[in-house]
Amino acid sequence: MARRSEHSQEQLKSMILDAAEAIVVRNGAGALKVRIIAMEIGYTVASIYMVFDHLADVKQHLNSRTLSKLCDCLQDIPDEIPAQQHFHHLTRNYLNFACQNYHLWKMLFEQGAFDQTTWPDWYAERFNAIFLLIEQHFARFNPAASTIELKQIAKAYLSAIHGVCALGLFMSPHPERSNGLEITASLLVDHLIQNWLTLDVQVVKLGNPTKN
Repeated sequence: MARRSEHSQEQLKSMILDAAEAIVVRNGAGALKVRIIAMEIGYTVASIYMVFDHLADVKQHLNSRTLSKLCDCLQDIPDEIPAQQHFHHLTRNYLNFACQNYHLWKMLFEQGAFDQTTWPDWYAERFNAIFLLIEQHFARFNPAASTIELKQIAKAYLSAIHGVCALGLFMSPHPERSNGLEITASLLVDHLIQNWLTLDVQVVKLGNPTKN
């Protein structure tokens, strides 16, 4: 059993999250227990509670890590490509991330984790960074769009892509399914992007068409 003096609090925190991530990747969020984490890193259960308040706290910090990785993935888009290709690439990145990191991605949306009323400010900021990034992608191709319009289209886009992932992967979580999911997602993206780029900006305001 490791002694507390062997690692600083920050080092121990990193070790706990590394172990928690490995457990979730192997066996899913349901296998994540404080006792199992302690065994993985060679510390006592009490040592875990010196760093994190409870298991939900560990999960939230691990989710924050996953969101950061997802954000990095969604920024990895080739420069100077047409809008349609740009968003197909963006969609492919999201689908691949969800397929390749299925258990970590799924844990972001498990029961209790998505209760925004319980989120601390730092976690809300990390989660909202995903939406802000998508807004920036859309703003690049329609710089005249307002902040509200960008928020609406980003929410519509993420809801559509996440829905494809949820319906496809929750039933059969296999990485090789990403190609099939991409075909479905592409139909949604094509329609969404065509409207965004070619229709009057008022039409893009979801649920709020201009009245004559």
